Amino acid sequence: MRAVREFGRQQTGAACRGRWRLLPVALAALLNVAFAEGPVQSAPPAATRGLQGVDSAVSSSAAPDRDALLPAAASPRELQSTGPFVGEHLPPGTGLAIQLQGGLNLSAVEDGSIELLAGEVIVGLSIELPSGFLFNVAGARLKVVHGELTREEARVGECGKGKLGPAGEETVETPLSAAYGAELSFGQGVPRLYATLGDGAAFKKGGKFHICFTDDGSYSANHADLVEVDLDVQAYVTNRLPSGTGVLVTFGTGEEEFISDGGLFSLGSGEPVAKFTLELPLGSLLYTGPARIKVVDANLTRAEALAGGCLPAAAADIGPAFVDEPLSSPYGSATLHSVGDRRINTSFDIPVAWHLGGRFRLCYSDDGTFSTDHVDLVDVLIEVDGVDSSCGTVGCLATRTFRCHALLGVPTAAGSCVLPLEGVLGNLGRASWTSRIFAEYGGDGMPLPLDTPPCGSTPADADAYCGEGSQTDASGLSDCNGSNYSVALTMATRVDLPPSKPLVVMKEEARTNAICYCSGVRGCDAATGETGYYQQIGMVQIFTASIMTPGEGFRCETSSSGVLASIPFHACVYCPPGGCPFNTQASRILFTRQPEFWSEPALPAWDPGHNCRHATQETFLLPPPEIASKLDGGLRSDIRRFRPEGGYSLPNWPAFVPKGNWLDICLCLNCPDGQNGDWFKIGHAAVLDTALAASASVPGSLSTAPPRQVGELGKLAISRSLLAYREPVGVIGLSAGGGIRLASMVITEDDSTRDACIKSRPLAVNGPSRQNATPYSGTIRGDRIVFDGGDESRYISFPEVSTIVVCYCPQPGNLDEFGVQMCADAPYWVPVGALVIAGPVPKQHWKLPTFKVIRFEYLGVDLAPTDKLRLVQLEDKCDQFPAPIKMCISPDESKEFGHKMCDNQFLASQYGVLDTTTMASNRVGCDELNQNCRKVPITAVEVTDTGLKLTFEESTYSGGGLGDLGL
Repeated sequence: MRAVREFGRQQTGAACRGRWRLLPVALAALLNVAFAEGPVQSAPPAATRGLQGVDSAVSSSAAPDRDALLPAAASPRELQSTGPFVGEHLPPGTGLAIQLQGGLNLSAVEDGSIELLAGEVIVGLSIELPSGFLFNVAGARLKVVHGELTREEARVGECGKGKLGPAGEETVETPLSAAYGAELSFGQGVPRLYATLGDGAAFKKGGKFHICFTDDGSYSANHADLVEVDLDVQAYVTNRLPSGTGVLVTFGTGEEEFISDGGLFSLGSGEPVAKFTLELPLGSLLYTGPARIKVVDANLTRAEALAGGCLPAAAADIGPAFVDEPLSSPYGSATLHSVGDRRINTSFDIPVAWHLGGRFRLCYSDDGTFSTDHVDLVDVLIEVDGVDSSCGTVGCLATRTFRCHALLGVPTAAGSCVLPLEGVLGNLGRASWTSRIFAEYGGDGMPLPLDTPPCGSTPADADAYCGEGSQTDASGLSDCNGSNYSVALTMATRVDLPPSKPLVVMKEEARTNAICYCSGVRGCDAATGETGYYQQIGMVQIFTASIMTPGEGFRCETSSSGVLASIPFHACVYCPPGGCPFNTQASRILFTRQPEFWSEPALPAWDPGHNCRHATQETFLLPPPEIASKLDGGLRSDIRRFRPEGGYSLPNWPAFVPKGNWLDICLCLNCPDGQNGDWFKIGHAAVLDTALAASASVPGSLSTAPPRQVGELGKLAISRSLLAYREPVGVIGLSAGGGIRLASMVITEDDSTRDACIKSRPLAVNGPSRQNATPYSGTIRGDRIVFDGGDESRYISFPEVSTIVVCYCPQPGNLDEFGVQMCADAPYWVPVGALVIAGPVPKQHWKLPTFKVIRFEYLGVDLAPTDKLRLVQLEDKCDQFPAPIKMCISPDESKEFGHKMCDNQFLASQYGVLDTTTMASNRVGCDELNQNCRKVPITAVEVTDTGLKLTFEESTYSGGGLGDLGL
């Protein structure tokens, strides 16, 4: 007679253990043959409960012994030569037999089914081939898989560990749920393999399942097959979510959080979710078709959902701009097989995340259509905190790009790198940045695809920005000693990134980083900027730029942030990954006067008020704007070179410009006309006018001043400390190895010191020659460049008075056609200062009487009242410092030139060292000994276009004419 199971009654393993089924005696005999060793060609049973759905009963006393039903150990046997051998693939007609605890045996052949109750204990299984087939396998195993798995899927490896096919331990007990299932008997030359399960295994849940077979135990592709016999495990099912259904969230980190019915779940934008699990209350089990889950707007009500509010394109539907697919796709995410379970698990290949903040819910459909009577709303509110955006397209917030810059030797100013925001949902969080994004380029500079690390997966790039907690100096520059590589938001409309760290070298230091936001829902790692920073809110490209001498302009390997005004230079722009388009000829740069940093706050490059947004080319820069605006930086994406013929230069830089004025370097990537376009700052350069140093500091000795008088020994040096603040790094022209040339200046013929250097008139000097400046090349000593070729005992002197211009060249070159050394980095040697060599002019003659007290006048340059004259013999040379002559010689000393007057002791002691004086307002009308001088109130005399201009010390009245004034 037929025993009908009540629909919805759940059978547990404990309830089913010890149950028996009656079989006709003939069928029992057949099954006994099937599980025992016997002829190879034994036939499968003709009818079973699995085929007919009939339960037969016998008394417990008639039940066969379990050991008698189970097969004995297989004895070794040779392979038969008749019939094909079976390995990984099962032939049509393959059957399955199951032995339950108590002796009940169930079997079916291909396309049949075996009905089971959840909880019934299985003690043995066997797989039997149709007539004429034999197994030829070693290490075969079997396991339970979900019924939706197809034979094709099984054969490509979907029965394997970690795949969607296998039924887990929550569905069926081990070993049928184990990773590699149950072991089958030895399988060479036999038509049947069997597995003994020891203490048995039971299904814990209802549903449809299959047995997956593997010939080598791996379940990998080409080593697995499906036994096409359905296992129909019955249990109570529902297509409506009962009250009390909650959500278990599994994060990408493996952490879990359960939210009960009616609860609130908070997470941060970008936070990865590996799985959503709908958990029904205890006692409720699921029996669904291809169930699916999708995310909808939180304003949707359950009544609206039941009326079609979750259908594709409905008002509550959200797109992938908010959350990743498949949760945002029209029909949501597929779920894992949940027949007989009280849990429904989403199926994601990779974790999903929300990209924008907001409030959402989960919509469930038992058949995946979301139509009326096949839909329900999960009563759990999902609140996503994070940065908001109205851009509306996938990834638009994450991929927006902002340009910043880094500087040589100093951090950038606070406020120069800012990301604007539309708003923030939830409390204000923190922002950080990813590790550095590297780029690879082809030989022609074409970039390869970038590999951007996901936010929250790497520590922040410690070399990109100064750490939080850094201190600032009086000028507002950071010391970059902070240790937190993240920043707290102070307002919902912007992220102020820290100053870019100072660079040691420019080359290859341009960088790109993704900017990441942490909502703080589960905490933010302030120190490393990694954990919790999941939402990507933009990309920042840090550009760098350097100037260098024309000879280095192609390699772009020199790092400089300053240049002497008259020295030509080239410029190189270092593009961050993704920063410069490939194969375009519209990139332009300009140099524009930088505002004083203390007078205007730093602005980000996108701000309309930024200096580069409305800049024009520096007036004094050469080449002129009409030429400079046409100079393109090249086609490469990693570097742009700007190399005008003859270089950029500022030869007419005015003397009234404050020393150390800075120029912003601005770049436009698409400005073919050199004017209109998106200009932004990439660096800066100081324009400097160096000067002769007051002394040349020599280690271990006293400071040595430049020579100021005829014959005086001295050293020439220029200062490298040109600014009282913001000292530039690597100033072009201030390096070791430079040379000097000394040129005579004629005031009536030369318009400027530059003109004197160009004309380069020779002069008498005990020092560098116009043919070779190398012996007096520049040597760096502290903050000076001293021109002594590295020899501290080498000095310079001048044998005659002159006005001298010191002309400088950073890199002396070869000789020209006149045998004069050229300057390799400039069209001419540039002036760095002038010297007036004081002393009497040469070739003066006087006729003086003897034995009279007299005075005489001599002419000179820059004479001082403290100067002295030394009288020496005519054949002596002054630069050899001979002894002065004796002014009065007695007859005893020389019969020819002596005189009796000189016997006077006072006169005999006079030597040729003479005091001198100069005319001044307090030294007029002196006597023959330059004594008893008078003072007049005239302090200055000046020749003007209208006559002679006298400057008086005080108001003066004279009734006797100009003679009373001492004129």
